[in-house]
Amino acid sequence: MGLRNSPSLIYRPAMDDQRNLRAAADRAIQAAGGTVALARAVGTSKQAVANWRRSRVPAERLPAVVRASGLEAAAIRPDLYDTEDGKGEVSLSSNHGPARRVAVT
Repeated sequence: MGLRNSPSLIYRPAMDDQRNLRAAADRAIQAAGGTVALARAVGTSKQAVANWRRSRVPAERLPAVVRASGLEAAAIRPDLYDTEDGKGEVSLSSNHGPARRVAVT
């Protein structure tokens, strides 16, 4: 078996972590007033926001979701934080470039 097909090299979040991220996305959607309200506040489609219920809030949308929902960033995406208070910087990465750090307040 080559490295390309090695199951040990594929990252898969634990099932509990996935459930927690989906539940956090659901809380953010509810706190913002629903799928349509959050989509308008964030500047994306209601379909995209609805998809967050099945996955998680994308890191690049986190600052806008925090503003719209009133929740702390670490409550929405605890996997991005290594601070105890849940405030500070979050590492954002995309498929189009290197990770960058932004302040989330």
